[in-house]
Parts: sequence; C-alpha cells; structure tokens
Amino acid sequence: MKSIKTLILVLFAGTIMLAGCNQSQKQETTKNSVPDPNVSPMFKFEETSVDFGKIKEGDVVEHKFKFTNVGNTPLTITNVQAQCGCTIPIWPKQPIAPDEEDIILVKFDSKGKSGTQQKQITIMSNSYNGQDYLSFKAEVEKADSTATK
Repeated sequence: MKSIKTLILVLFAGTIMLAGCNQSQKQETTKNSVPDPNVSPMFKFEETSVDFGKIKEGDVVEHKFKFTNVGNTPLTITNVQAQCGCTIPIWPKQPIAPDEEDIILVKFDSKGKSGTQQKQITIMSNSYNGQDYLSFKAEVEKADSTATK
C-alpha cells in the first residue's frame, strides 16, 4: 500500500515538473517570436483614413492608400480583409523591399447602402504590428432622393 502511494506521488511530481518545463518552453518561444522593430518590416502610410464625402447610392468609389516599407526587411502582405462585401481591397502579392513604395487599392460599392458608411480594412502581414488598419467613410444619399415630385 505504501509503495502505491509513493508511486502515485512520484508520478504526480513528474507530471508537475513536465508541465513546468512545457510552460517555460512556451514562454521562451513567445519571447523569441516577438518582432524586433529594428529588423522587422513596417508600414508607413501617407494616410490611413479617407472621407469620400457625399456620394449617390450605386456609386463605386475607390482610393489608393500609398505606403512605404520603412523597415529593414521585405514586407509581405498575407491578406487584406474588409468589413463587408461592398468593399474590395486589392493589394500587392509580391514582397515590398525596404524603402520601396506601393499601394493598397480600396473600392467601395454603395449599391443598397444609404446614410453614413464607415468601414475598416484589416491588413495582415509580417510587419512589426502584425495587423494594420485603414478606414474610410462616405455619406450615401438614396438614389431616389433627388427625384422631383
């Protein structure tokens, strides 16, 4: 009976030690994977937000968000997501070298929209931040609001 208790205690202690080793290994991995701002690629946008002003329902407007990779390694955009299907982002698929400029084109289709529209675009990349954001707004006037009675 005493040897069974000892065996259970040894197994329990071993499990705790292994869990502790795994935790410190995870912390070390996380610490090593933190991007270094001195060597990571980094976006520098001329502007991160645009106001399209007043547009009519059904208008399609677009804006080119110009940026520079101000980091020290190539910048790779892995995905760009918009909040809804009314916004289409188009981005460079090839890596952007340090000090190189490029654009992210954002098209907004106001069909079926009215009133104030504010949208955010999320950029996923290997940049220092990992995720960067663009936004726009527009005041969409109903298509039939200009008809005379």
